[in-house]
Amino acid sequence: MLLMTGTAPQTKGSNLIPTIKALRGQAEIARSVLPEPLHRYLERRLLPSAWYPEEDLNGLMRALIEVLGGSEQEMWPYFGREAAKTHAASSYASFVRHGPETLIEHFPVYWPLLHTSGRWEVSLEPDSGFATLTLLDFAVGMPHYGPLISAYLGELLQLSGASAVNVRCVETDEDSATLEAEWQA
Repeated sequence: MLLMTGTAPQTKGSNLIPTIKALRGQAEIARSVLPEPLHRYLERRLLPSAWYPEEDLNGLMRALIEVLGGSEQEMWPYFGREAAKTHAASSYASFVRHGPETLIEHFPVYWPLLHTSGRWEVSLEPDSGFATLTLLDFAVGMPHYGPLISAYLGELLQLSGASAVNVRCVETDEDSATLEAEWQA
Protein backbone atom coordinates (compact mmCIF):
# COMPACT_ATOMS: atom_id res chain seq x y z
CA MET A 1 0.00 0.00 0.00
CA LEU A 2 1.15 3.55 -0.68
CA LEU A 3 -0.01 4.92 2.66
CA MET A 4 2.60 7.05 4.33
CA THR A 5 2.65 7.33 8.11
CA GLY A 6 3.93 10.09 10.34
CA THR A 7 3.19 13.78 10.32
CA ALA A 8 3.60 14.46 6.60
CA PRO A 9 0.38 15.99 5.18
CA GLN A 10 -1.97 13.42 3.71
CA THR A 11 -4.91 13.52 1.30
CA LYS A 12 -7.64 11.01 0.58
CA GLY A 13 -7.29 8.68 -2.38
CA SER A 14 -10.46 10.21 -3.82
CA ASN A 15 -8.35 13.32 -4.51
CA LEU A 16 -5.71 11.34 -6.42
CA ILE A 17 -7.86 8.99 -8.48
CA PRO A 18 -9.00 11.44 -11.24
CA THR A 19 -5.40 12.59 -11.75
CA ILE A 20 -4.12 9.02 -11.83
CA LYS A 21 -6.80 8.00 -14.37
CA ALA A 22 -5.79 10.87 -16.64
CA LEU A 23 -2.10 10.01 -16.31
CA ARG A 24 -2.74 6.34 -16.99
CA GLY A 25 -4.51 7.34 -20.19
CA GLN A 26 -1.18 8.79 -21.34
CA ALA A 27 1.05 6.33 -19.46
CA GLU A 28 4.07 6.51 -21.77
CA ILE A 29 4.22 10.29 -21.68
CA ALA A 30 3.41 10.29 -17.95
CA ARG A 31 6.38 8.04 -17.19
CA SER A 32 8.67 10.43 -19.01
CA VAL A 33 7.58 13.43 -16.91
CA LEU A 34 6.83 11.81 -13.54
CA PRO A 35 9.62 11.55 -11.00
CA GLU A 36 10.61 7.89 -10.55
CA PRO A 37 9.11 7.54 -7.04
CA LEU A 38 5.68 8.47 -8.44
CA HIS A 39 5.68 5.80 -11.18
CA ARG A 40 4.12 3.39 -8.67
CA TYR A 41 0.84 5.29 -8.93
CA LEU A 42 0.55 4.25 -12.56
CA GLU A 43 0.71 0.58 -11.62
CA ARG A 44 -1.04 0.07 -8.29
CA ARG A 45 -4.64 0.29 -7.21
CA LEU A 46 -5.60 3.33 -5.19
CA LEU A 47 -8.27 3.23 -2.54
CA PRO A 48 -10.60 6.25 -2.38
CA SER A 49 -10.75 6.15 1.43
CA ALA A 50 -7.02 5.59 2.05
CA TRP A 51 -4.58 8.39 2.88
CA TYR A 52 -1.70 9.27 0.55
CA PRO A 53 0.99 11.97 0.73
CA GLU A 54 -0.21 15.44 -0.34
CA GLU A 55 3.26 15.96 -1.78
CA ASP A 56 2.63 13.06 -4.16
CA LEU A 57 -0.68 14.57 -5.31
CA ASN A 58 1.14 17.83 -5.97
CA GLY A 59 3.74 16.04 -8.10
CA LEU A 60 1.09 14.06 -9.95
CA MET A 61 -0.90 17.19 -10.80
CA ARG A 62 2.24 19.00 -11.98
CA ALA A 63 3.02 16.03 -14.23
CA LEU A 64 -0.54 16.04 -15.58
CA ILE A 65 -0.20 19.72 -16.47
CA GLU A 66 2.90 18.82 -18.47
CA VAL A 67 1.22 15.80 -20.10
CA LEU A 68 -1.83 17.83 -21.12
CA GLY A 69 0.26 20.76 -22.30
CA GLY A 70 -1.85 23.32 -20.48
CA SER A 71 -0.64 26.33 -18.61
CA GLU A 72 -0.55 26.29 -14.84
CA GLN A 73 -2.75 29.40 -14.86
CA GLU A 74 -5.50 27.40 -16.62
CA MET A 75 -4.95 23.99 -15.10
CA TRP A 76 -4.99 24.66 -11.34
CA PRO A 77 -8.53 26.12 -11.50
CA TYR A 78 -9.56 23.30 -13.84
CA PHE A 79 -8.35 20.74 -11.29
CA GLY A 80 -10.35 22.53 -8.59
CA ARG A 81 -13.59 22.54 -10.59
CA GLU A 82 -13.23 18.89 -11.58
CA ALA A 83 -12.47 17.82 -8.00
CA ALA A 84 -15.57 19.65 -6.76
CA LYS A 85 -17.77 17.90 -9.33
CA THR A 86 -16.31 14.52 -8.39
CA HIS A 87 -16.74 15.11 -4.65
CA ALA A 88 -20.28 16.48 -5.01
CA ALA A 89 -21.28 13.38 -6.98
CA SER A 90 -19.88 10.97 -4.38
CA SER A 91 -19.95 10.40 -0.66
CA TYR A 92 -19.42 14.14 -0.02
CA ALA A 93 -22.66 15.09 -1.79
CA SER A 94 -24.39 15.95 1.49
CA PHE A 95 -22.27 19.10 1.77
CA VAL A 96 -23.92 20.69 -1.28
CA ARG A 97 -27.51 19.58 -0.65
CA HIS A 98 -28.47 22.24 1.86
CA GLY A 99 -27.57 25.42 0.03
CA PRO A 100 -24.63 27.79 -0.17
CA GLU A 101 -24.69 29.19 3.38
CA THR A 102 -24.73 25.73 4.93
CA LEU A 103 -21.90 24.68 2.62
CA ILE A 104 -19.81 27.66 3.75
CA GLU A 105 -20.65 27.09 7.43
CA HIS A 106 -19.63 23.45 7.19
CA PHE A 107 -16.52 23.91 5.06
CA PRO A 108 -14.23 23.67 8.13
CA VAL A 109 -15.81 20.27 8.91
CA TYR A 110 -15.62 19.10 5.31
CA TRP A 111 -11.91 19.85 4.77
CA PRO A 112 -10.44 17.34 7.26
CA LEU A 113 -12.40 14.55 5.61
CA LEU A 114 -10.05 15.02 2.64
CA HIS A 115 -6.85 16.52 4.09
CA THR A 116 -4.77 16.09 7.25
CA SER A 117 -3.18 19.52 6.91
CA GLY A 118 -4.83 22.90 7.11
CA ARG A 119 -7.77 24.36 8.96
CA TRP A 120 -10.40 26.83 7.82
CA GLU A 121 -11.68 29.95 9.54
CA VAL A 122 -14.95 31.23 8.11
CA SER A 123 -16.64 34.59 8.46
CA LEU A 124 -20.13 34.43 6.99
CA GLU A 125 -22.50 37.36 6.87
CA PRO A 126 -25.93 35.65 7.11
CA ASP A 127 -28.27 36.23 4.18
CA SER A 128 -25.70 38.47 2.49
CA GLY A 129 -24.24 36.07 -0.05
CA PHE A 130 -20.75 36.94 1.16
CA ALA A 131 -18.11 35.09 3.16
CA THR A 132 -14.42 35.30 3.89
CA LEU A 133 -12.65 31.96 4.29
CA THR A 134 -9.06 31.56 5.41
CA LEU A 135 -7.08 28.35 5.08
CA LEU A 136 -4.33 28.25 7.69
CA ASP A 137 -1.44 25.88 8.33
CA PHE A 138 -1.72 24.09 4.99
CA ALA A 139 1.73 22.56 4.88
CA VAL A 140 1.50 21.75 1.17
CA GLY A 141 2.05 25.39 0.32
CA MET A 142 0.82 28.05 -2.01
CA PRO A 143 0.42 29.88 -4.39
CA HIS A 144 -0.95 27.30 -6.87
CA TYR A 145 -3.43 25.95 -4.33
CA GLY A 146 -5.05 29.40 -4.09
CA PRO A 147 -6.52 29.25 -7.62
CA LEU A 148 -7.32 25.54 -7.22
CA ILE A 149 -9.22 26.05 -3.96
CA SER A 150 -10.98 29.17 -5.27
CA ALA A 151 -12.27 27.26 -8.29
CA TYR A 152 -13.14 24.26 -6.08
CA LEU A 153 -15.22 26.35 -3.68
CA GLY A 154 -16.83 28.27 -6.54
CA GLU A 155 -17.94 25.04 -8.19
CA LEU A 156 -19.27 23.65 -4.90
CA LEU A 157 -21.27 26.84 -4.38
CA GLN A 158 -22.82 26.50 -7.84
CA LEU A 159 -23.60 22.85 -7.18
CA SER A 160 -25.26 23.90 -3.91
CA GLY A 161 -27.71 26.08 -5.82
CA ALA A 162 -25.94 29.44 -5.82
CA SER A 163 -25.81 31.65 -8.89
CA ALA A 164 -23.63 34.62 -9.85
CA VAL A 165 -20.80 32.95 -7.92
CA ASN A 166 -17.51 34.79 -7.60
CA VAL A 167 -14.74 33.29 -5.48
CA ARG A 168 -11.36 34.94 -5.50
CA CYS A 169 -8.14 34.31 -3.67
CA VAL A 170 -7.25 37.69 -2.17
CA GLU A 171 -4.11 36.74 -0.26
CA THR A 172 -1.65 33.86 -0.06
CA ASP A 173 1.58 33.15 1.67
CA GLU A 174 3.64 30.03 2.19
CA ASP A 175 0.97 28.02 4.03
CA SER A 176 -2.27 30.00 3.95
CA ALA A 177 -4.81 31.58 1.65
CA THR A 178 -7.71 33.95 2.15
CA LEU A 179 -10.71 33.68 -0.15
CA GLU A 180 -13.69 35.97 -0.61
CA ALA A 181 -16.85 34.35 -1.88
CA GLU A 182 -19.93 36.11 -3.23
CA TRP A 183 -23.08 34.50 -4.56
CA GLN A 184 -26.81 34.84 -4.97
CA ALA A 185 -29.02 32.22 -3.38
